[in-house]
Amino acid sequence: MLRRLSADRFILSAADALGQARWEIRRERDAAVWSDPQGHLFCVLDARLPLRARQSVPNFPLSDLPGLLTGEWPAESAVASAAPVAGTTGRRITGERGPDAWDSWTLWEDGEPVAWFKHLGADSLLSVRRPSVQVRWRVTAQGFLGPPGSAVVDNFLRPGELIASAREIACPENAIP
Repeated sequence: MLRRLSADRFILSAADALGQARWEIRRERDAAVWSDPQGHLFCVLDARLPLRARQSVPNFPLSDLPGLLTGEWPAESAVASAAPVAGTTGRRITGERGPDAWDSWTLWEDGEPVAWFKHLGADSLLSVRRPSVQVRWRVTAQGFLGPPGSAVVDNFLRPGELIASAREIACPENAIP
């Protein structure tokens, strides 16, 4: 589930098919936290760096995660196009963009596709080639979370307010387990 509170403030949580929480990332400006609620673990991340996993995955800045899930990434081209787009990362991106968001895109590294995104009707799909991972989701609710002072906005978890039962682990250079 993605809750975007502002351009630099979001909560992204993942659950398995049974609805059990697997991990969560919370970002507020330059501070971010990754947590594993079942393992009672957390680590503090640098929100300016790419998020890295144990296995080889494309490096996306942490700030780009909401845009990846909504079809807004890459933001470099606001023009509807099927032509290659030069991203700020210097990587080749091809795709088709509608007036408000990408219908599909492919990220290329070393001449090979490494990740792609596609809207499939009401669903969206993000696929990463190494490791072979596909994430499929559907927007079920969309709307305003409330003004400052509301419970959703003010109860945002900051790194220093983690549950006492969680143990901090190191995530050097944003490498999460």
